[in-house]
Amino acid sequence: MKSMRIDIVTFVKSIIDIGTSRAPVEDRKAIQIINVLGIVTGLMVYAVGFIFYSILPNRLLLYGVLFEGSSFIALVVLNYFGKSQISKYAVLGIHCFGAVYFGALLGMVLPTMLVAAFLFVFLVGGTTLIFRNSLNKWCSIGVVAIVMCITELNNYYDVIKPLPLGNHHNYYIFRWLSNAGILALMLGVIWLLARAVEGYDKARRKFLADTTHEIGNALNPISQSIQRLERYIKQLDSPEHMAIFEQYIKRAKPAMSYAKLMIDSVISLAKIENGIYELECKPFLVLPWVGSVIDMLSPNAEEKGQIIRLKYHDLRPIINADRLMLTQILGNLISNASKYGANNTAITVTLSNIDRWGLKIAVHNLGYIPPEVRVNLFERYVTTKGGYERGSGTEGNGIGLDIVRTAVGRLGGKIEVASTMENGTTFSVQIFDVVDQRQELLVTLDDEKPVTHSFDDKTILIIDDNLDTYNSVRILTRGCKLYKAIDGEAGLAKAQELVPDLILIDKTMEKMDGMEVLQHIKNDSKLKSIPVVVVTGSVYEKDKFLSAGCKDFLSKPLDHKQLELILLKNLK
Repeated sequence: MKSMRIDIVTFVKSIIDIGTSRAPVEDRKAIQIINVLGIVTGLMVYAVGFIFYSILPNRLLLYGVLFEGSSFIALVVLNYFGKSQISKYAVLGIHCFGAVYFGALLGMVLPTMLVAAFLFVFLVGGTTLIFRNSLNKWCSIGVVAIVMCITELNNYYDVIKPLPLGNHHNYYIFRWLSNAGILALMLGVIWLLARAVEGYDKARRKFLADTTHEIGNALNPISQSIQRLERYIKQLDSPEHMAIFEQYIKRAKPAMSYAKLMIDSVISLAKIENGIYELECKPFLVLPWVGSVIDMLSPNAEEKGQIIRLKYHDLRPIINADRLMLTQILGNLISNASKYGANNTAITVTLSNIDRWGLKIAVHNLGYIPPEVRVNLFERYVTTKGGYERGSGTEGNGIGLDIVRTAVGRLGGKIEVASTMENGTTFSVQIFDVVDQRQELLVTLDDEKPVTHSFDDKTILIIDDNLDTYNSVRILTRGCKLYKAIDGEAGLAKAQELVPDLILIDKTMEKMDGMEVLQHIKNDSKLKSIPVVVVTGSVYEKDKFLSAGCKDFLSKPLDHKQLELILLKNLK
């Protein structure tokens, strides 16, 4: 029975794929849709048409059924012979013929508005599925209007006269079957549209996940090298050599941090759009946080002779908010102010308390944004072509301010922009209910340098095809046993042998990926209590790993301070 089901699925798939093997990749989806529509609609026309003909033998009805049904089946034949361009237009043309001809022939039972709705859904929806350019979509709307005019003219002049249905019984059989057939076809197209949208979204999410994973993996060795170099220079005896290395770090570290911020920003934007971003609100010190963002972006500003100034007065020192999201907001605003600002000018970041335990962040530069540009400034891919007046003439990619707007909205805040020729441009962000009211808890929250810790008699297993995570753990630990495995199968076997105190795994590995390893660990009675930390560049899949049972999640490029906190949390 199972093999029969497999054979049927294989046969149906082979029918759907007719003509795709020789077609360009971008046309294959459209060919599959035409094959499905051709087979399904053709068989439906034959089935319903012959039922009608058995009730009311009429040559006009028979000829129409034979022509339309055969034409739909012929679409698959056209695709088989590589004539997909003809079949794309033919599928729409056949539906137009069917709507006019059978709309007239069954005029007594088919409401004109139902025919119009069918044409609109089928032509516009079908065009969206089959064609890639907008011109064809507008042409389809025009065709709908023309076909409806032809249908109305036929109703007026009776060129094709409605079939005499004979009696009350025939009337309702024709009405129910014809209306049900049209509604079924409309629902079919809507379902295909929904599947297409879902497919595009899945493809976009997969592309984003794969891209960020590869970028994260590429940046990770650089990030690790910078952090190791920071430790190494403290051991140098030569002040001259130390100064040279410090200059390298001063340039490289902010650039690395900014690259990671951009990756995180795009991922957060996609998560918010898909409704899966969960805020991670934690208390942190305001001034050290703002200072770290300014330090990250200062090297780029210094290349243009710009100075980033920070102003504040009587500021409450601690806020409780999603630090990553606030960093994306401030980072993008300062980056834009630098990118579009004139050389040898100042960028001013102003912090102030506002009502409702809120924080106001204002970023100002001397650029000017004309009113016609400000109208759509926060829309995606809208850029200030030619730059700000008195600005750099630089044109951006149009996503930075969209990220800011989306992040501010997710935090329940608001953003405003004011720009004049005399005073320049100021972006103001207000976030409410973020100031931590327990201001007496002035702990040093997160701005210390990572240090090496002793984890005596602990065993740590790192399962990763890249040695960067292993080397980072080795730097931050002493007194413990470290083991490594370069693929999932070997890692799982070593975990069962060692039963370690902590396991760190990557997502993408040979033989068995990180998710499979995690699932095996959580299903193993001997291993399931061991904390598992996923360390990967695929930040987009964080929620999936946490749901599967991992204890913590670290993104690449790996930050030593974050790794230190994870080790302390799980081993001390």
